[in-house]
Amino acid sequence: MLRSFKSVIILALLLAAIIFLFRKMDLIPSWKQLFGSAPLAIDQTPVLIKEINELASLITVTGYDEVVVDSISADPAQVAIKAITGLPLNPFSPLYRKLVLIARGQVICGTDLKKMTDSSIRVFKDSVAVFIPPAEILDVIVNPSGFETFIESGDWSDEAVKAVKVKARNKMRDRAMQQQLTAKANQRAVMLMTNMLQASGFKKVSITLNAKR
Repeated sequence: MLRSFKSVIILALLLAAIIFLFRKMDLIPSWKQLFGSAPLAIDQTPVLIKEINELASLITVTGYDEVVVDSISADPAQVAIKAITGLPLNPFSPLYRKLVLIARGQVICGTDLKKMTDSSIRVFKDSVAVFIPPAEILDVIVNPSGFETFIESGDWSDEAVKAVKVKARNKMRDRAMQQQLTAKANQRAVMLMTNMLQASGFKKVSITLNAKR
């Protein structure tokens, strides 16, 4: 009986020593980890990047603009007269063609989230660091009803009119860049991404603009 009791004591001590050793090596959780509230551990980078990519483009700023564009050219007959007489072209001549359009549209700025990869997100427990591409002008929209002919003299082909409309869109794009619309879109994107990730359970969120990622 005494020998059996000693065997139980020795076995218990050996088991305690093994548990102590494993705890030192972090091979088994502590009692606090088993029964206490563990910190949030989120390690779902592939899932997170997929969800972000599915958002496609994060449209953050829309700017409305109105521009005036024109195109002036001379008919071949007017050019021939100048070549023969040496006189300058007369802008008031009926042979002098002029087209002035007023265009009203919108410039869409945002972040193209499809450019993000797995390396764009780093997750550690309840912290996440995200590298997003800088905002860019995603589109310039001018509906057909957004164009108004202010002056039209002479004959203009469909291709010539289309070229003037393209000029109007490019002018809107240039004005949006001058007004730093993309900088405002960057600020908005950082705020929206931060709010989204915090709502997903992350306590520490870092958003960085990175054109190389």
